[in-house]
Amino acid sequence: MSQKKELIPPEPSFADLAHSLAKAALSAIPAFGGPASELFTMLIVPPLERLRQTWMEEVGKGLSGLLSRNLVTPDELIANGAFIDTILQASQVAMRTVNEEKRAALMNAVLNSALPDPPDESIRPMFLALVDQFTPWHLRLLMLFQDPKGWARNTVAILNPSIWEEYQTFLNLHITNSRARENSTIKSGLTCLKKA
Repeated sequence: MSQKKELIPPEPSFADLAHSLAKAALSAIPAFGGPASELFTMLIVPPLERLRQTWMEEVGKGLSGLLSRNLVTPDELIANGAFIDTILQASQVAMRTVNEEKRAALMNAVLNSALPDPPDESIRPMFLALVDQFTPWHLRLLMLFQDPKGWARNTVAILNPSIWEEYQTFLNLHITNSRARENSTIKSGLTCLKKA
């Protein structure tokens, strides 16, 4: 049984309040207040609205990519409860961050939920909550653990190309040893249920 978390809209920030006060002050100017207020609104979009707009554009681009590759159809998206749940929850988290790495992780969660056989409904909210709580460094560590060689190729080689070969040798040895330990724990039933 899953419990749905109550969706709470983000609170306006001090910058949003300052924006509203400036707009009110401009509108109080006799004769020129109305046009000045509208010009102010056109030129200086409240930060919260800008975050929302950017997020929705990013989601639109990602979904367009899925649609153009015929991985999903618009009708499938509309009927996909996993996608709807995920985009609602991810949008809340996206409104609380400007960090590109966190927003990319949220986008991946949304796009994966749109595909056939999305991640389990118990896993999706936990992942989104973790992205919300994690710092960019946490996400970088997860990327390192997901693909150590790819991470090293993109990071270590850029930082110091001369140590790349030594680091690659170290990773190969470590990954080989980790896989051997993982296989022994699987066989002993420590990480999964043994077949009777």
